[in-house]
Amino acid sequence: MTSSTKRNVTLLHAVAIIVSCVIGSGIFITPQLVYVNVGSVGGTLVLWSVSGVYVCLLCWCYMELGTLMPSSGGEYVYSYTVLGSWAGFLAWWIGFVVVTPASCGAIAQTAGVYLATAVGRPGDKILCVLTADLIISFLFYINIESTRASLVLNTFLTFCKVAALAFIIVTGVIHLLLGNTENFENVFDGTTTSVALLVTAFLDCFFNYVGWEMIVNISEEIINPKRNLPIAMVISMLLVMAIYFLTNVAYFAVLSPSDLATSSAVALSLTTNSFHSIVMTSILSACVAMSCTGTLNSSYLTSSRIVFACARNKQIPECLAMTGIHNGVPLCFVLLQHGLFVMFSLIPDLSIPISITSFAAVLKVFLSIVALLVIKWQNTETDAPVRIPWIFAGLAALLQVVIMGLAIYGDPWVNGAALLICVIGIPVYGIILEFQKNDVTCCAFGWCFFKPAQVLTSVDSFQSGASPSYRKHF
Repeated sequence: MTSSTKRNVTLLHAVAIIVSCVIGSGIFITPQLVYVNVGSVGGTLVLWSVSGVYVCLLCWCYMELGTLMPSSGGEYVYSYTVLGSWAGFLAWWIGFVVVTPASCGAIAQTAGVYLATAVGRPGDKILCVLTADLIISFLFYINIESTRASLVLNTFLTFCKVAALAFIIVTGVIHLLLGNTENFENVFDGTTTSVALLVTAFLDCFFNYVGWEMIVNISEEIINPKRNLPIAMVISMLLVMAIYFLTNVAYFAVLSPSDLATSSAVALSLTTNSFHSIVMTSILSACVAMSCTGTLNSSYLTSSRIVFACARNKQIPECLAMTGIHNGVPLCFVLLQHGLFVMFSLIPDLSIPISITSFAAVLKVFLSIVALLVIKWQNTETDAPVRIPWIFAGLAALLQVVIMGLAIYGDPWVNGAALLICVIGIPVYGIILEFQKNDVTCCAFGWCFFKPAQVLTSVDSFQSGASPSYRKHF
């Protein structure tokens, strides 16, 4: 743990962070995409359940990794320590350049869309973009001002989003109790047999779970991580799976399949069909926007922590990891991340960043699972309190490869582009290595970064803390 990073994340905070990272804009958008690709009510519900079980398998792998190496950086630390510097940098690149900015940009714009609807100006793209950037900037200020304030805000927004989803679920249950069950007759009629469509639908479901792995990035800040990390993962994932399944049941209880297939905002369609009230629609729109805001806040809170691990290994300029004296936040890195969030929030078509995020997230997780398999191959027993049998870890890795292969087969342009963006990190790291060999250029570049960083953080030098030695485990 770094000298400036304190353990102040409780079990409740950890659960709230995971739930907030996972439940964002996806559950209010992607059900329509999943149903259109699957073609039936029953097939859609089955696919949501299968994707949840699959993510639980991945969580099991991360429980062992997270308790074995409880250090800031999470997936980066796993890949770097076990697979080497190239794999470590690639894991950081995929997360920092692709997964987090693309997903958060889309989520911020979704919040803007729903808030524009709440104030009676749906379809106003300028207002949507401005609102999205305002939300991003507000969260940027909160996270550089106080980690504790960010945690409190995150917990509040998590309860708000769960309450909004509970409202949707209760509405659906009431419709079912009133006898509106016609949409659940012959539920598997029309199910597609196209592998490409099923894989696309699966990735859309998986997008809704992206963020479950973010908690390992702040393992150093969790109180008693070997106990609280696994418990937080179990509680949060069971909660999320139940919420997603029941929310989809509610959508089908209120909306006809044809209405769902043509709706771009299913939560608003559900409220309109149920209450025919502008007030209720506006309230739910505000709740959805708060859900998106909570996810963005969690991304700020967790993803910036990886910079400590990268700086320890000198794979990025150390000045990016300089923390403020009073808040312990890597201000320069958060500022750079803020710029990427704003840039991606300007992309109007949400389907492309959703696909890119899902594919890149699968690849990033694959690196960590390979690291776990290497650990198990070198040492059959570890001192991690939670262990996954190697056969299940191997199954998880195999499924990752199959999913990526089928995804490229089903949509070679979008998913191929996602793969290309990810692997660009390899030559980028090669350039960085060559750059570091030139002492004069490196010093000049470092000075240019250090002086602004010194002004932002009010410190005289970089102090990274000792890097924990995890190689003793394997």
